[in-house]
Amino acid sequence: MSQVIKAPAEVCPICAGTGWKNVSGQERRVTRCDCQLRARSQSLLSAARIPKRYEHCELATFEFDGPHRHLAPARMAACRFVEEYPMDRTGLLFVGSSGLGKTHLAVGIAKALIREKGVECIFYDYAELLKQIQDSYNPSVNATELGLLRPVFETEVVVLDDLGSVRPTEWRWDTIRLILNSRYNKKLPTIITTNFADEPATGLADPDGRVTESFDTARAAARNDTLGDRIGERMRSRLHEMCRLIEMEGGDFREGMCSANAISVACAGCPSCGQENVYRRVGAFRKPLNSSLRVSITCRKCGSVFHVAKNALQICKKLRKDLEPDYPLKSLEWM
Repeated sequence: MSQVIKAPAEVCPICAGTGWKNVSGQERRVTRCDCQLRARSQSLLSAARIPKRYEHCELATFEFDGPHRHLAPARMAACRFVEEYPMDRTGLLFVGSSGLGKTHLAVGIAKALIREKGVECIFYDYAELLKQIQDSYNPSVNATELGLLRPVFETEVVVLDDLGSVRPTEWRWDTIRLILNSRYNKKLPTIITTNFADEPATGLADPDGRVTESFDTARAAARNDTLGDRIGERMRSRLHEMCRLIEMEGGDFREGMCSANAISVACAGCPSCGQENVYRRVGAFRKPLNSSLRVSITCRKCGSVFHVAKNALQICKKLRKDLEPDYPLKSLEWM
């Protein structure tokens, strides 16, 4: 009968596995060892529900120079929020059209708070959250409304992405009112992104005296909805009490890229198997990569993880028809 030999667990050389280390210059004081902080950060990141599409987002990789200088104030506000937390527990409301990096900044804030300050954060897509709550009413679904909402109510920092992305109904208004009011009363900061202008509702009324989906669809077809239209004026006013408004302006550079027949992408060769990897975090190439920041890339062939400086990436022009089979345009990160 073969004997199973277990490899000894790696012990931290600083704390010798105790989880505590001496404070430099103070013999009788100890503090949590870095190995414990790293373990907690990894645990919090795993529980943060950050979608794979946004796993690459960091405040350090948000581009705000050159042609994107107009985005510098938004990035500065995001960094200041992390630096000042928790002295100022007011949330942030990022407002602007799609393709400006609002979600990038929101996720970057959450990851920085987790790594630098051990703050519990969680990410929710607005439409997906509402769908999960609705599904919980189905007896065949093994989930309850309270179970789904408890993390939204209690997590220290919540990222609520794409607020107002689904057509408003009375039930949706009541649900978002419950969420925002609960976090407001507990003084828990919320990071919110929305594509809708921070303007009042138009005041248009349904002739039948209620807001139905058919009327809302007709109204939306006639004009662009505002944030007031999507979540109601009362909740829009509450957001101004909960959050600092960060307005981001500019066009969506992704539209022009996606319509092109040939796309410039950043590539790197895997040192393990030689497979060329399109660097999804850059997606369509926008400007010279002068940064020496090293980024991690996972090889799609062998699964190896390797690191390459941005300015060492190879810029290649690829035809859409050649790029699509392995790297569909929708999977590229256009940030």
